[in-house]
Amino acid sequence: GNFVAIDETPLFLSRMRAARFFKYWLPVILWMAVIFGASTNLGKPRNTSRIIGPLLHWLVPDISDDAVAQVQFAVRKTAHAVEYAILGLLFWRARRNKTSSAPSGWNWREAGFAILFCALYAATDEFHQTFVATRQGSPWDVLLDTAGTTMGMVLLWLVGRRLKRW
Repeated sequence: GNFVAIDETPLFLSRMRAARFFKYWLPVILWMAVIFGASTNLGKPRNTSRIIGPLLHWLVPDISDDAVAQVQFAVRKTAHAVEYAILGLLFWRARRNKTSSAPSGWNWREAGFAILFCALYAATDEFHQTFVATRQGSPWDVLLDTAGTTMGMVLLWLVGRRLKRW
């Protein structure tokens, strides 16, 4: 006869899995979407300079255009590192949730996995930018993003040691 497989998972376990997804993995996915959005025309230098330039001129009325350009460049590159540090921390947190098979305490292998994941995402993000007319992909930005993730992991390790978590 016909055999029909029935999911015997109790409903509360399905809800627990959904809750874990929303708590741990949805922030990762949403942050990846934020990064992706910043790689479109929304994040082009001309758009970000509309905020930074006037702010600098307000703070320092006689600032040179060269100085404004340098600050804008520094802010944009710092944003690269920070957004990937955040992604790395979110990914590390999601992998380490209580039901995962990841070991508790600090584990450099897990941190390395988060760095690798973010480096691969950074590479795909820069590749995506090669298809956006107002943007360009850069292998240097992949390195910067990866360095940002690495700094986030090292900072997490330092804070954890200071708080005696590991």
